[in-house]
Amino acid sequence: MAVLSSRLRAQFNGLGIAISNRSRIRVGLLYLFLCLLAQPPFAAEEQQKDNISTELKPLSNELLAEVNFEHTELVDWLRAYSAESKKLLATDTRSRDVQLIVSLKRQGPPEFSLAARPAFDSLRQGELRAAIGRLSTPRPSFTDFHMQFNFSIAGGCGCDSQPFLPPVLPPEARIQQEFVRAPLEKKRAAIIQLAREEVLPTLVALAERSDSLHFATVRQFASTAGQWKAQAGTSAASITDSSSAYWRAMMELSSGNTLLSTIKVGMLLAEGKFDLANRYVFLLNIFTKRQSMAAVFLNQLSWRLHEFYNDLNTSIQRGIALHDTGRFAEAAGLYKKILAIHPQSAWANLELYYSQTALRQSRDSLALYEGPAWEKARSRVFACDPLYPLTAKATSGREAYLLTRRHEINSFFRSKETFAVDYVSYADIALDVGAYGLAAEIYWLGNSFVPREQSSNRNLLSYFVYCVFQLGDTDIIKLFNSDFGSIFASIEKDRRDRMQRSAIYQRFETRD
Repeated sequence: MAVLSSRLRAQFNGLGIAISNRSRIRVGLLYLFLCLLAQPPFAAEEQQKDNISTELKPLSNELLAEVNFEHTELVDWLRAYSAESKKLLATDTRSRDVQLIVSLKRQGPPEFSLAARPAFDSLRQGELRAAIGRLSTPRPSFTDFHMQFNFSIAGGCGCDSQPFLPPVLPPEARIQQEFVRAPLEKKRAAIIQLAREEVLPTLVALAERSDSLHFATVRQFASTAGQWKAQAGTSAASITDSSSAYWRAMMELSSGNTLLSTIKVGMLLAEGKFDLANRYVFLLNIFTKRQSMAAVFLNQLSWRLHEFYNDLNTSIQRGIALHDTGRFAEAAGLYKKILAIHPQSAWANLELYYSQTALRQSRDSLALYEGPAWEKARSRVFACDPLYPLTAKATSGREAYLLTRRHEINSFFRSKETFAVDYVSYADIALDVGAYGLAAEIYWLGNSFVPREQSSNRNLLSYFVYCVFQLGDTDIIKLFNSDFGSIFASIEKDRRDRMQRSAIYQRFETRD
């Protein structure tokens, strides 16, 4: 990442342009802004004539500018918009600071807010808003893009403590505020819409732009992902976990490049599979390069999922309170309402089973963890989240062992000292319960970042290949010059020995 040197910043300031000290500009955007220097109307003599200085501040992540606009489209607009805005302000002679925030919309007309200190009178405010509303703006290709223009007239008001009026909430803060206030169903819909309409199109387009011969499979996978539609008969798993192109494309990318994994997250969310997607988001946030498009969207998804699960969990806990006081029918009714909104909640599905079973037991004393209803509920829970820490009666040592393994995850990642061990154990548990796609992703990332001595000197790449092989890609072993017959046998023996040594497994007469 590049930041403006003091010399370059001085050149911007001298020509009437400032870049906010809080804005860190990447090389791509730095070039765009340098283009502005060479062309009017940002010449020094004009700045002296109109006595208005300009500061440009991107409110959206600068990376989004590079995918949303063609070549110099953003530059041309910034030049023209700044010039036209300054013309509108040129008749004001009072020392004043003006803040203009423009939201370029992917769909619909642009939005803007205008504030000043000291404030404009209502007539002047209305005139400026009407005039600014007539200025042309570009349309971003994939996501909304927010830009702030700060103008200082005649040196500015000179009092930083004086507020801008009317008060303006930055676009991202307003979006977050509206999301937090929204009911559960609107939160879910907003996340799905973000995944389908912004995350997937943007990241797929970025992957398709990989022009090196070394990224041929990346482009192949991106082409397939770009044609994919949620709920159109083809699951996300079928073109990621079960696709050899997906895993080979991932192997073409450098360590820490989680572009394709984040595309998978977008697909899972587009399908409504929040529980599983949330596990990926947590793990990808650990390793994703901070200055990457994947990180931009993982950040946007993280806080939204956090707020969504706050609401979801609160609703489920209300149902549990009803159940615990013997109001089973009311609890079941609440869970049904929750599942009507979000049918792929492992926890809500489980609690619905408990309450419905409590109602049946009053009539026929059906055992809680037996029978077709339990098997159906259990399958539904693990379909939502294969690593869900289910507490249930086990009928064999193997079943008890796997239930216990899932619960171990709750104790992970509580200290930096045990992070690497916890991370590899997380992958091992995903492998044990048959979540091969998730396990493969964790092993692949861990292969680059986890020291071998902290993984019991195991070769995590071999475990990655084993998981992909289990998913049906039997040709992956041809990419390596290794005896995977013996390697896979060793992995299976290690897993089997670990299970058989466990105390919980040995308690059962029926072991497997």
